[in-house]
Amino acid sequence: MNVKMNDWLEITTEHPASHYGAGVLIDNEGNVFGPCDIFPGSVPELTRLLNATPLTAAQAVVRICKSREFSPDEISLISRFLSQNPNPQADESL
Repeated sequence: MNVKMNDWLEITTEHPASHYGAGVLIDNEGNVFGPCDIFPGSVPELTRLLNATPLTAAQAVVRICKSREFSPDEISLISRFLSQNPNPQADESL
């Protein structure tokens, strides 16, 4: 199953890195991310300059979820992706 998050990110269970149907976040260049990985849009130099914390992939997915609607099946896969985070922060959960 695939859930298109936006124009360049999707959660998929059809990648070898996906286990037990939980899904992985994949960008349009084929880079794969788990929920605890640093989000690919986080620029290390910019976060240092602004003294900000880079986003995790889970935080990015939750923010995208707040900006558009998903079907119940899509929410189910998104939730399974997020559930892989052993210690989620408040902004890393739906």
